[in-house]
Amino acid sequence: MANAFFKTLLITDARVLEAFIRSVQFVGAHAVFETGERLPYARIQDFKESNGVIIKTGDVSDPTAIEIEFYRPKWDEQTQERIDALDETIQAFLNAFREPSRPGRLKPTSDVSVV
Repeated sequence: MANAFFKTLLITDARVLEAFIRSVQFVGAHAVFETGERLPYARIQDFKESNGVIIKTGDVSDPTAIEIEFYRPKWDEQTQERIDALDETIQAFLNAFREPSRPGRLKPTSDVSVV
């Protein structure tokens, strides 16, 4: 994150960057990718220190899956919730236009003289 701000010269004052980094809250998360086959147990922690990532295969809870534990910013979860709600609203809006038989709607006509 620091390189993105300093190398691009978006932020040149380290105190500003430190304040920003302190304000970001991280939460734990995990993703499970099903393979359909029993996998040997492995726990890869090579990226835990640098990126907060642990990769697990064949553990008791998911013997046929690859599981990735990671940390993400808390605002990421809130953003996804908002995107999902917006998607539902857009889908409802589009569905309303797809249903020409709804009361109060004009029925389509093939008469081109009507404008």
